Parts: sequence; C-alpha cells; structure tokens
Amino acid sequence: EFAGKPGTLHSDIPVGRLIPFTVNPQASSFNDGFVVIESEQNRYFVLKGWGEFLLQEQHNGKTRFYLRTHWKKLTQVTDRLWTWVFDAGHYIMERRMMLGIGHYAETGRPYNTPAADIIWFFCVVASGLTGIVLTFISRGLNKLLLPGVFLIIWQLFVLVLNPKPLPALVLLLLALYFLYLSRKEPTLLR
Repeated sequence: EFAGKPGTLHSDIPVGRLIPFTVNPQASSFNDGFVVIESEQNRYFVLKGWGEFLLQEQHNGKTRFYLRTHWKKLTQVTDRLWTWVFDAGHYIMERRMMLGIGHYAETGRPYNTPAADIIWFFCVVASGLTGIVLTFISRGLNKLLLPGVFLIIWQLFVLVLNPKPLPALVLLLLALYFLYLSRKEPTLLR
C-alpha cells in the first residue's frame, strides 16, 4: 500500500504508447519496449507481453498497487524448466521495481542509488556462487547440510528482505565465514 493518491504513479498513458526497456535515451534498447494495449486514466494500463498495472484506492485513503503478469500456457517440458529458473530472477526484478515505485510514490525520492543497486547485486551473486562452491568443497553429511543451510539463508536474504546493500553485505560476510570454516575446521565440514 502506498500513501500516494491515485494517479501519482501515472496520470495518462495512452493506448499505443511505447514504454522503453530503459530510461536512458542513449541506450540502444531505448526504442524497444512494451506497448500499452489498454488503459484507463488514473486506474490501470496493460502492457503487451508483460501484464497489467492497477491502482486501487483503499478505504483508509491509501492506494494499493497491483501488478499482474500475463503468461501463456506452457506445454513443453523445456519451457516449464526455463520458466522455473526465469521466475526467480523475474520475481526479484519485479519486487525491486514495486518497492522502488512505492517508495517514490510515498517520498518522491528514489529507493536506491545505482551504486547501492550494484553493491546489492554483486553481494547477492558473489554469496550465491560461494554457496555453490561450498557444495563442491564440503565432504560427507556436511556436503548437503552446510551448503543447504547457507543457500536457504541466501534465499531468505534475496527473496524476502528488502534489496538494500547492508543485508547483502551481511550475506556476503556470512558466505565468506562459511567458506573460512570449510578451510579452518576440517572436522566440521569434511
């Protein structure tokens, strides 16, 4: 829920408008994007190939912002596997986008700076790779236990906590500590 009034996220998005993949007019993908195929001013718009963005006024004076992603029915096994992998990254991206839109609607300021986003992304990727490395260097029962526990913690940090640099740095330090334990205490991990 956002404290913003209906229409603060968009006021009029006409059918046929192109929403670019990037806000940078110098980027090569600036002329590519999603086309608005349906729209009602201050209420919703639908992007072809993505989904619907809907603002709904609540009784308490706040506005709820919904995002509904459209999918086609998947019949191929390979499509289903790709979607399973793709959905995790897509969820992270959409969640970050929704948090950013909500924060901007409530405060008028960006959610994160580009540097903060880069730090978050680097720490998440580095700690995830460390979890995978732990899988290969651990032995015995700990081959499953240590990386399993760490990767569950990793999912909590990535999928539940807000995408801010500090939790991501804590996650990276935790990953490095687990890696240190694997080298320092062989009886614990081997």
